[in-house]
Amino acid sequence: WILIGGPPCQAYSLVGRSRMQNAEDYRKKRGHDFSEDHRHQLYKEYLRIVAVHAPSIFVMENVKGLLSSKHNGARILEQINKDLHLPRRAISAKPCRLVSEELEYELFPLWKPQAKDLLSETTNQDYIVKAECQEIPQARHRLFIVGIRKDLGLTMVHMERSPNTICAWDVLKDLPELNSTLSKGKEIGWLNYIKQFCRSEAGHWTHREHPRVYEIIRSTLCRMDKQLTPGGIAVAKQEAVELPKLSAWFGTAEMPVALNHESRGHMPSDLHRYLFSSAFAAAYEISPKLRSFPPSLLPAHKNVNKDTGEAIFDDRFRAQCKNRPSTTITSHIHKDGHYFIHPDPSQCRSLTVREAARLQTFPDDYLFCGPRTEQFRQVGNAVPPYLAYQIAKTVNSILKR
Repeated sequence: WILIGGPPCQAYSLVGRSRMQNAEDYRKKRGHDFSEDHRHQLYKEYLRIVAVHAPSIFVMENVKGLLSSKHNGARILEQINKDLHLPRRAISAKPCRLVSEELEYELFPLWKPQAKDLLSETTNQDYIVKAECQEIPQARHRLFIVGIRKDLGLTMVHMERSPNTICAWDVLKDLPELNSTLSKGKEIGWLNYIKQFCRSEAGHWTHREHPRVYEIIRSTLCRMDKQLTPGGIAVAKQEAVELPKLSAWFGTAEMPVALNHESRGHMPSDLHRYLFSSAFAAAYEISPKLRSFPPSLLPAHKNVNKDTGEAIFDDRFRAQCKNRPSTTITSHIHKDGHYFIHPDPSQCRSLTVREAARLQTFPDDYLFCGPRTEQFRQVGNAVPPYLAYQIAKTVNSILKR
C-alpha cells in the first residue's frame, strides 16, 4: 500500500519564514522566537505514520523552501532524509508486527536526476518537480520524495518530463467573459469608470511612457460597448467557443455551465491598476513591477515610494500572461486578487474560483462549497489534480514491475 501526504509547510515556505523572522523581536517578548516554532518538527508526525505502518511506498510533498530551511543551524531537509531512510531509528513508535524491526527505505526523486557525469549523485535540487514541465498551465515548483521499502525489492520508475507547455490562456479562453462588481455595490458605474482611464492622469502618463500599453488599453476600451455580468455559481457557457487544452481531462464538453465562476467586487481605485497591469502583460509578456506604474496608480501604502515606485513588494499587482503558464496559485488568493489579475484587459478583474481551478487542473464538474474565500483557499492549497494523476501512474508502474 502507498502513503501520500506531506507535513505542514508554514515553517519551511519562503513567505512564511520571512513573516516569522520579521516578527522575531515580537515573539521573543513572549518567550519564544522563530527557531523554536514547533512546526519545524511536524514532519515527525508523518515519520511516525511511516514507522508504525510501514507502507510499501510513500510519496512526500512539500514546498521548495524546504531545500534552504534551517533549524538551529542545520538544514531541515538533510535531517528529514536521514530520518525517512531509517524511520524506526529516528522515532520511538510501536511498529507494525508484519514488518521486521529494521525498517529501511530507499529515497528517490520523481524525475530522473540530470547527472552531469558518472560520479554525480542525487542532489537536493533533483527532488523539485516543476509542474509546467508536466503539462500543468502553472509555474508551480514543489519538492517530492519517493520512498520505497528496501526489503520488497521494487525498482524505481521515474516520471517523464513532457515536451509540451500549456499556457494560461490555453485553459481560460473558453470560459464566459465577466466583469467585476464594485466593492461598494455600485455596479452601474463599472464600465464608465473603466473608460475614464484614457482621460485620467494615469492615461496621459501611460501614453507618454508606454505607448504600446496605451494602444492596447485604447483599442480595448473602444471594443467595450456593454457591461458584462459578474457571473455566479453556475454560468451558461458561450456557444461555438474553442475547447481548451486538456479539455478531455477537464471534461469540458460534458459541462453546459461553468461552476464557481463569479468575479469579486473590486475597489474603484484598483480597476485602473488591473487594466494597466493586464495591458502591460499583453504588451511585454511580463507583469509590471510597481516602478512601471503611473505615479497616480501607486497604492497609498507605507512601503511604497510614491516618487520612484520602489517598494518592498514590488510585484504587488501581478497580471497573468496569456502565452505563459500562470504564476503559482497559492492560498493567498483567498485574501485579495492583486496577485492574480485576469490576462484579458477587457475583463479588468481578478481570477474567479473556476479560473484558478482550471490553472490548478481541477475537472470542470468539481463544485467548490462554502464561502468564496474558503473556495479559493481549497484551490490554492491543493496539489494540481492532473499532476497528482501523473504521479499516481508513476507509482503504479513501480508496483506493476
